[in-house]
Amino acid sequence: QYHARVAEWLIHRGGERTDEYTGLIADPLELAGEFKQAVIYLQKAGDHAAAQFDNRQAIEYLSRSLRLLPEGQYIQVRIGALLARERVYDLLGMREQQTADLQALQTLIDGLEGKPAEAARLQAILARRWSNYYEVTSDYPRAAAAAQLAVEKAQLAGDVASQADGYQLWGRAIWRNADLPQALQRLQQGLELASQAGLQQTQATCLRTIGAIYFHQGDYSQVSEIYQQALSLYR
Repeated sequence: QYHARVAEWLIHRGGERTDEYTGLIADPLELAGEFKQAVIYLQKAGDHAAAQFDNRQAIEYLSRSLRLLPEGQYIQVRIGALLARERVYDLLGMREQQTADLQALQTLIDGLEGKPAEAARLQAILARRWSNYYEVTSDYPRAAAAAQLAVEKAQLAGDVASQADGYQLWGRAIWRNADLPQALQRLQQGLELASQAGLQQTQATCLRTIGAIYFHQGDYSQVSEIYQQALSLYR
C-alpha cells in the first residue's frame, strides 16, 4: 500500500515533467504489485529514453516491461513494447536481438484473431520493419518483397501513412537492386500519397532517394532542386 501511495504521489507531483519520471514511477508500482500500470510507465520510460538517444536505458525499460507481462495476455501491449525495442536494436546494430524481436512479433501478429483491419495494420508495420532489416543487412530482394507486402496490407487496413512509407521502402530496395526506372515509379507513388496526407517525413525521404537516383543517372539538372525540396521538408 505504501509503494502504491508513493507512485500516486509521484504521478500527481510530476506535472508537465511526468515523462522524465516515468521510470521512477514504475518502480513503486511494480513493488506494489500493480504490474499492468508498471508496464505502462516502463514503456513510456522506454519511449522517452529512446527519444533522448539513451538507447541502452530504453532497452532496459522495455525489456523490464516485457518480463512483467503475463504470457498470453495483453498481446497488444507486448506488440507495442517489442516494436519499440526492435527499433532501438536496429539503431544500435544489434542484429541478433533485432531478429529475435521481429520473429516474436511475427508469431504474435500472425496469431491475432478478429478485427481484420487492425491485424492488417500491424502486419503492414511489421512488414515495413522486416523491409528495413533486410535493407540494412543488404538482402535487397527480400527488402523489396517485404515492402510490397507492407503496401498490400496497408491498403487492406486503409492506412495511408503506412502505405506511403511502404512505397518509399519498396522504391529504396529496388534502387539498391539497380532497377532504377521501377524504383522511381514506386517512390513517386509514395511521394504522391505522402503529399496528399501531409506526411512531411515520408515526402522528404522519397525526394532524397529520387535525388540520389537522378544523381547516379547523371541527370544533375534536377538533383539540386529535388534536394532543396527535401531539405525544406526536413527542416
